[in-house]
Amino acid sequence: MKLRTDWLAVIVIPLLATGVVGRRGGEDAAELHAAGVAAHLERRLAEAAALYDAALDIERPADPSAQQAAIVRRFAPRISTTAAEPFGLKDAAAIVHPTSRLIAYHLFWDDDIDFPDDNDPCDHEVIWVKYSGDGARLEGVWTYFHGRVLSAPATVVASSSTRPRVDVQWGKHGSLPEGWRGLSIIPEVTEIPDGIPVSVLPVPLERHLEGSFQKLATSGRAERTS
Repeated sequence: MKLRTDWLAVIVIPLLATGVVGRRGGEDAAELHAAGVAAHLERRLAEAAALYDAALDIERPADPSAQQAAIVRRFAPRISTTAAEPFGLKDAAAIVHPTSRLIAYHLFWDDDIDFPDDNDPCDHEVIWVKYSGDGARLEGVWTYFHGRVLSAPATVVASSSTRPRVDVQWGKHGSLPEGWRGLSIIPEVTEIPDGIPVSVLPVPLERHLEGSFQKLATSGRAERTS
């Protein structure tokens, strides 16, 4: 399926990560944002949401210009799922970096088959796209994959259209850039219960996906240990 551009929300973020922010009552938006990220990583989601809101109260996102909105739609990825994918894509949003030629496409799936009862409202994944200075060509594609960032091979980027293809892992929604079959990753110890091969060396990404699928298809979801 294609990421529908007619309902793709677009905003321009403030520079929270670089300290180019405003202040309110001695509070710094970058500090509030960092605190929100820390709470998020510890799964204190209500606290994280409040901190994010406070940061955005200081530095509000801007509406995109007509040119920015056109570029976002020009490079919106083409999303491919398996025929047996159990969850739908419920929403999507694009965030435009204010000074770099980068767009983050945020995908929100109905749920994650691995953790259906974790109280998360949805499964959140991200795809990043870098475009050329004239806004006509792709220059890079990166995807979030279970705590990692995968990069599309340069040959794939060079031969791609303006709308890159991104495949989606069955049920768990890890995002896979075109050319992923040639990529390798090092498994994490925490992934072993999920059926991922044990190795201190890189293993083909395809083996990671096969192990995860077999575990979930034959014995159910992973047990949450946190």
